[in-house]
Order: sequence, then structure tokens, then C-alpha cells
Amino acid sequence: DISGLGSVDLTEGGLTDGLRIFAVTDQVDPVYNIALYSPNGGVCIGEVPIRQILGTDYSRADIANDLEFDDFDGDCDRTSVGAIDVLVPSFDGVDAIITQITGIGQPDPSPSPTPAPSASRTPAPSASRTPAPSPSRTPAPSVTPTPSRTPSPQCTEVCNCPVFTCHLVYDFD
Repeated sequence: DISGLGSVDLTEGGLTDGLRIFAVTDQVDPVYNIALYSPNGGVCIGEVPIRQILGTDYSRADIANDLEFDDFDGDCDRTSVGAIDVLVPSFDGVDAIITQITGIGQPDPSPSPTPAPSASRTPAPSASRTPAPSPSRTPAPSVTPTPSRTPSPQCTEVCNCPVFTCHLVYDFD
């Protein structure tokens, strides 16, 4: 189905230059094929070499593999992608894990940072020698809690993707 994602703009309005594939494999020198399908029928194919990782002693940076949009061949519309297909070549006994596929590029300039409040004493202390009020037994006025600030929006896009499917294809040629 080449329209399962709808029409996702992978360029995020021109801010994204490519894809970052977080992948772990024990295969020697694998190259993963990434296909982007536009709902209009256009297809782009890109190849990304994946580093071999043996064991569990690796960081997130070790498994990040970048594929620039300029390295794709084909005629898909990257501003309207309906499906992404990842072909992982493998042989018997190969382990391969893709943990995330995300965009790489420029940060979104539209969220404006909220200025941080400056430390000030309000009201400012005065130099007068007015005596302090004497304590009384009348109840003190209740304090209304100040609502906490709403956090600024994150630069996150959530996709509701269809069920993930996997299949093995054997080519005996």
C-alpha cells in the first residue's frame, strides 16, 4: 500500500535533508535499500551502508547511519510520501534490528524561545524605619497557588502507522 502513511512531508517544509537510520546488525558490510513511495506513484530508492556491531557495547551514535535525500534515485515527491520500505539483505543466521528512522537537517526556527524570568525583588526593600506590623490572631489570607507554566511545544511529529509487516524473500539465482 503506497498510501498507508497518507502524504507525509519528509522534508518538514525544507528543514530535513535526509534520513537517519538507527540500526544494529552482525552482518559484514550490509547495504540497506530504502524506498520512498509517493501516493502519485513516484518511487525513490536510496542505499545506506550499515556498520557491523558485535555485542552490546555500543552507543546510540555508533548505530546512526545517514542517507541524504540527494543520494536517492527516482521520481518520488519527498513532500508527499505514502510509504517507506526498508530492504534488509540477509543470509541465514544474521541478526538485524532497526530501532528508529528519523529526519536529519535544520532545527525548526518557528518556535520562539520564551524569555526566562529575571531575578528581581518585588517590591524593592525600602530604607524607611517604619515599624513592622505586630502579630495578630486574625487568620492570614489564603494563598492561591500560581499555575505552573505550560512547557513549550516539542519539535516532534507523531505518525500513526499501519501494522508493521515483515516477510522473507529468497532469491535462489
